Amino acid sequence: MIPPEAMIDSDLSADIVANVPFFRNGVPDILDKAKIRDRYGELIHLRSPLGSYDLKSTSGSTGRPLRVFFSEWDHAVVRACYCRLYEYLPKLHYKSVSIRHYEKSEPLDAPWTPVLHYVKATDTLFAHTFRYLSSKETGQDLATALTTIEPALIEGYASAIYLAARFLRARQKTLPSVEVISPSGEFIPDAYRKLFSEVFPRAMICDRYGAVEVGAIAWQCPICRNYQLNADFFSLDTTGERTLISKRFVSAAHLYRYDLGDPIAPQENRCSIELPSIKILEGRRDDFLVDQDGEILPIMPYDLDTIPGLVQWQIVQ
Repeated sequence: MIPPEAMIDSDLSADIVANVPFFRNGVPDILDKAKIRDRYGELIHLRSPLGSYDLKSTSGSTGRPLRVFFSEWDHAVVRACYCRLYEYLPKLHYKSVSIRHYEKSEPLDAPWTPVLHYVKATDTLFAHTFRYLSSKETGQDLATALTTIEPALIEGYASAIYLAARFLRARQKTLPSVEVISPSGEFIPDAYRKLFSEVFPRAMICDRYGAVEVGAIAWQCPICRNYQLNADFFSLDTTGERTLISKRFVSAAHLYRYDLGDPIAPQENRCSIELPSIKILEGRRDDFLVDQDGEILPIMPYDLDTIPGLVQWQIVQ
């Protein structure tokens, strides 16, 4: 749990102006990515513990990478938000796969990495054994690894999971061992969901919505399928033309009225989980390309690399 001293004062804007150097001259109407890119070092909350920061970078797939500082509390919030999702998923005590932008994949015969999750609300402790695969791998290599491992859970970049699933579908293969797909980092088009349901016929798709520079903003409830906002850690302003998000806890990358660039709208919550429900209207528009045949080509992990005869390519935005 996040200690009480990590939560900011009830008067959000007054606390920000007093404790975050970037906002010393007042709170701007909107904080955008350009301001973060140029002045990320000024976003550290002065009440955040010194000497415990690490620098995180976005992938840069939708423009120049952003760099932000994360403290131990920032990472604790991310873990707390993920545990909220895992509490309502099947208690998977067995094989899981993470597909992200790792430098390289773990060997398939390497020892399994145990990851423990504690859920305070139900006082339960459960474990996953993870195998880490790199999203830089081709769809064929990822599909081969998934077929060999036969995981119960797949988490990571939606486009990387999509590449593996597309390869499996082309060879008329399915993977019934998968019970949960928990994507993150990208908007999931309907074409992705349709393919996942074909290739992973027993899998429940539970999306996590967020961004590297912000953290875990919301999660898709396995019960009602709506996206539930992690409202104790984030607040959302949807009154204007843009959706602005603010952190409600002491942070080494303190974002206040930040325009993430995603069209989001509040939604009536009829779920037994009493958190604000949001609807993601479109998602980030730069997460995928569509070719002349209407086939989706994910930008991450750069499926263009697999086109025969293509020597060099560049995405210009």
